[in-house]
Amino acid sequence: MSILNKLKKNQFFWNTLGKMSRFYPAVKFKKIPGQIIIELTNACNLRCPVCPTHFAMKRARGFMDFGLYKSIIDEFKNKKVKPVIAFNFAGEPLLHPEVDKFIEYANQNGHKTFVSTNATHLSKNLSEKLITAGLSDVHLCLEGITKKSHEAYKHGSNFEEVKKNIENFTAAKKRLASEKPYVIIQTLLTSFSENEIEEIKQWAKNIGADAINLKL
Repeated sequence: MSILNKLKKNQFFWNTLGKMSRFYPAVKFKKIPGQIIIELTNACNLRCPVCPTHFAMKRARGFMDFGLYKSIIDEFKNKKVKPVIAFNFAGEPLLHPEVDKFIEYANQNGHKTFVSTNATHLSKNLSEKLITAGLSDVHLCLEGITKKSHEAYKHGSNFEEVKKNIENFTAAKKRLASEKPYVIIQTLLTSFSENEIEEIKQWAKNIGADAINLKL
């Protein structure tokens, strides 16, 4: 199929969808979403080979202003339904110097919060800040239980440092006697890590993680 034909086909699809939307109750479009994704930054310190942030991002890099963020959260102050605030999209959220402040404000206003991180900047100090800020859920990414498997995908990451950062995070949660956040170890299954699943599961259990997510 030629590019022109593909464009025509796509345009037909969206035109048809637009016409059908007239019959969809308008109230449905006003329903508060279950989750709002907020991009604290579109910058990342790693160069993972299949991540579009690395090779396809054309937008200028930057960090979200707290005032803008606060205006979003404040829109839900008088609402019974509070959407989950997920601090993820294109960048590494822990690069934002005020990430704990953003989490704390959402938590104070009744929102659950979620972060997925490559854990390279997850220092002991930041770990405690995220936990005390009230972070609800976190995905800590380790792409295998060996240096070879992890660094084969996470270009620019140091396996030993990331593994230790994650262990320090779960230790901080235990030390602070905090029920939150719900800690999930996230591992991308590759030809390097697919034979390490049982080791990863055992390690995650030993450090006190709540679950493991094997991502395809």
